[in-house]
Amino acid sequence: MVRRFFMSFAVFILMGEAVFVRAQDSCLTFDDPTVSYCQNWVLYAINSCSVNASPPGGHNSPVLEFVDGSGASRAVNSVDFQGNWLELAQDGCLCFDYMVDLAYPHDPPPTWTEPKLSITYGVYPNNHTIRANLVSVSNAPMQEDVWYRVCLPIDSCRNGQLPSNGQFTWKIVEMPAGMDTCTAWNTLITNVSSLVLWTDYHNSPSEHVYFDNFCWRCSQSSEQCSKLFARQAAVDTSCCTFEFPLNNLSQLFGGVAMIQYQVVGGTMDTLIANSTPFCNYTTSPPALNNTVSGSLQFTPPCTGQITLYGEVNPQTASGQVTVIITVVFESDIVCSDTLELGCRRLPVTRCDSLSVSPFLWPGLNLSGRTFTIYNQKQPASPIAKVLIDLIPDPDTGSSTLKWNGGGLVVDGNSRSWGVANSGIPYYTTIQMQCPGEPQAPQGPAANQTVQFNLGVDYTLNWQGDVVLTVIHCDGDTCRLVYENWCAKPKPWNCIDVIGPGPDVIHIRQIEKAIAGRWEIVDRERQICYAIIALHPKVEQDTAVEVLSAAMALSGATSIPIFDSTQTRIIAFRLEKPCVLDTSSIPINALVRVSEGYPHPDILLALKLYDRNANLIKDTIVRAETRVVTVDDERAVPGESEGLLIQPNPAMDQVVMRFELHQPGVVAVELVSADGRIIGQWQELYQTAGWQRMGMSTQRLPAGHYTVRIRTPEGRILTAPLVIAR
Repeated sequence: MVRRFFMSFAVFILMGEAVFVRAQDSCLTFDDPTVSYCQNWVLYAINSCSVNASPPGGHNSPVLEFVDGSGASRAVNSVDFQGNWLELAQDGCLCFDYMVDLAYPHDPPPTWTEPKLSITYGVYPNNHTIRANLVSVSNAPMQEDVWYRVCLPIDSCRNGQLPSNGQFTWKIVEMPAGMDTCTAWNTLITNVSSLVLWTDYHNSPSEHVYFDNFCWRCSQSSEQCSKLFARQAAVDTSCCTFEFPLNNLSQLFGGVAMIQYQVVGGTMDTLIANSTPFCNYTTSPPALNNTVSGSLQFTPPCTGQITLYGEVNPQTASGQVTVIITVVFESDIVCSDTLELGCRRLPVTRCDSLSVSPFLWPGLNLSGRTFTIYNQKQPASPIAKVLIDLIPDPDTGSSTLKWNGGGLVVDGNSRSWGVANSGIPYYTTIQMQCPGEPQAPQGPAANQTVQFNLGVDYTLNWQGDVVLTVIHCDGDTCRLVYENWCAKPKPWNCIDVIGPGPDVIHIRQIEKAIAGRWEIVDRERQICYAIIALHPKVEQDTAVEVLSAAMALSGATSIPIFDSTQTRIIAFRLEKPCVLDTSSIPINALVRVSEGYPHPDILLALKLYDRNANLIKDTIVRAETRVVTVDDERAVPGESEGLLIQPNPAMDQVVMRFELHQPGVVAVELVSADGRIIGQWQELYQTAGWQRMGMSTQRLPAGHYTVRIRTPEGRILTAPLVIAR
């Protein structure tokens, strides 16, 4: 059993305006009736913002309340939460109280797995460059009309992994081209500009979303909370039961107003509170069995000795179940403890598998896929439910019609999958009947396969991942992901040609060469032919020729095309057209330019064709012919004093690579040819080791510059940069 304690104090210090006090242990609450707390929130499609002095759900202090409006409603705060979150979060968390009243007009109401929350670098919505969304890790669905204590994980990105606390993590949803995930996250978390709270959970604009007690701490091991949980809990792993005693701290904090619980990895079958003397309480929801969260509300607050008795049902392969107990006192002090229960379960030795193939929806403007789930779970158990989620959400402005679906086939037999019984949003749930259970919408559980079609409207211009959560009758869950579905109206919109682009170097005294490199990302696997060619403007000039080219990919062969005697074109054919199993296709080319070539630049064309030789992409790259590197075949263009810049010359984007001997804050400066500092980026926290940092050069005029990086250990790294257009 692992136990963790934290205590939050609802303290707000008035400093003229409603401002989040950034001192240790301070919290943003909404208790002062003389303060206009809504003034720091910019509202988009929200009907109202107000302070509710008597909130529902048994909360004992005023809270901030947002009422949803029509459309993608959200509230943005660029005042209270801006700054370096690594410094503001004393132990790696920003925590807050959260509840939603869906006020949904139909049954059953939808459920969700996390608060809808984003943080941005730059002013949202028009002037931000990086945005990250909160993502649930535990997949334990939250319920409406129940208060939760939510803690956001705050830490640096390391080895490509964003911070996680076991319940929540983050997903980068917007960042500049050429920037990697860790660079984007470390830039964002040290320079947060705004917090975005989304309030739209379904298609009926009726939700009420409540927040309170924003605190910059999560696991403060306080003496008072340690006293509350000082008595040892008793756990029976064979029956998955626990006895959880609480010490009486009413003289310190007053009576216990509410006890909240959340179960990760299972459900609560039974939870009762015995107290001496006896205290009256009600439960929310009224029946706690088979729930993952809920509360016991004491009226009046209980000042007696309380012991909790509970039983959980594990739904994980390992039998590991986490129970989070949160005690809320009438003084608004909150203490939490975590129990880790290891209950006996058979381990999952093998999970399900997934096959995805294209599907043509006749007469409809849809990009279609056929998903086939193979039940390969060991120990064997039928598939009871499939939950379908598209990330990011294809925003149609309606929570009921996000995408289309149909063609459900279970164990080889067709079954109904109509909108009346497919979840909200539609086509998000396949619900089947386990042995001994009541009848389910899609019939008996699947022993072998579950197959269905999904379609995304081309006009949404959507690209993202499909996440399938497969739940078996024994409670075990398998998670399957189909990545990077590109549902865009034209095939060339699914092909990216990225840098680093051309470099100009000397190959001999009288000649120059333009070394070009492209990385082609073919999301729909449509490329069958690739051509490197000179632009028609220069192809007749005998001083220019394509010297060599290579496609660094197995299965690609050089072929003659058009006129094989010319040196103006080099073409490649993929031996297995359109079915490449690779994330990118690298192509290198070398173009020789005689010294007497009179023009300042060369235009190269990269052309991509489908299996029928139809042109689907034509990209022009401009390269300046003036040599900007030293006359040495061994020199690396753009490298000086430990700093490498690629491409160099550049057009719209460069990548800087350098090594840090110790972690810390780095500063980047861009210096013009006359010595003026025309750009500065500071407070970029990096870990020790080799770094890769992107920089946009799209708005820089053509010319010569110097990039200067100041490292935490005091070194100054410099390298020349040339912008050529």
